[in-house]
Amino acid sequence: MSNFSRGLVVGLLLPLAAGVPLIALGLQYFPDLPLIGTFARVLESAAPQILVAGLPFILGLAIIGARRLAAGCVVLTLCTLAFLVLQHRLASAPMLTGATPDLRIVWFNTRFDNPHDPDEIARALRDTNADVVMLGETYKLRQMKEDLRDLYPYQVGCIAACEVMILSRHPFALRAIRDPGIAWKERMIVVDLTLPGRDDPVTMVALHMVKPWYFGITELETRHVIEELDKIDGPLILAGDLNAAPWSQRLRYLRARTDLTPPRVPVPTWPAAAGNFGVPIDHVLLRGGVRLVSFAPWGASLGSDHRGIVAGLALP
Repeated sequence: MSNFSRGLVVGLLLPLAAGVPLIALGLQYFPDLPLIGTFARVLESAAPQILVAGLPFILGLAIIGARRLAAGCVVLTLCTLAFLVLQHRLASAPMLTGATPDLRIVWFNTRFDNPHDPDEIARALRDTNADVVMLGETYKLRQMKEDLRDLYPYQVGCIAACEVMILSRHPFALRAIRDPGIAWKERMIVVDLTLPGRDDPVTMVALHMVKPWYFGITELETRHVIEELDKIDGPLILAGDLNAAPWSQRLRYLRARTDLTPPRVPVPTWPAAAGNFGVPIDHVLLRGGVRLVSFAPWGASLGSDHRGIVAGLALP
């Protein structure tokens, strides 16, 4: 390869090799501006995948002999990844290993057009042995709550809309059913759960938020969610599809305003077909001394484009 051709290839590869990690880092800080802000909100949750996408350009630099430039881009990529990991580590809490869970919960966005057999989904939910099941997009599976009533006699959801649902073995008092945004109804349910042997209830929140790039809708929704959470004292467990990863602008803002803590190691949930290489947009967030004892994906083969989450929790 001539010097001219080599220089031309370097000129093409270097902006991509160096720019990809800068983009992966910068997206979460980019403001909600028209068009470019939309792309930032769409892509910020895929920051680790974006970093991986930059590796072929770095490899290309190394292959044509620009090894110093390639090494510099590797360092830049690793520094970006280290910053994302450190940022999340400082905001998260490790699991309480070796403890016996006081409460076992399931969150699962079942998908509004799920083609799977509802009876099989109901059987899978029974097999989790969960105390509380929280479901999203349950329109096609609304009859399933009746099929599960023998195991989960305490139920709320699918009133005016089938957006979120809570099914429980234990009694609860309904605090609120909210339409946090203007696009969909009943996407937030808040209950006070009474557990055997405990005098004080535990507040459970099932939540499904709109996509963060729906400007004009998401700001109002986020404000209403924060206002509702500010009314809650004591142990709090929020589970739901928040359509954003832990390092996203939405989650960082929500955590800062509500003191909710994510798990140290998030579970990738979307798309379900990507398995552990997906994006963690479904969450279990905790406050008031509640700790994670176990945390794992669930339900990847049950017809949804999301994986669910099974969590064991220790209560204060």
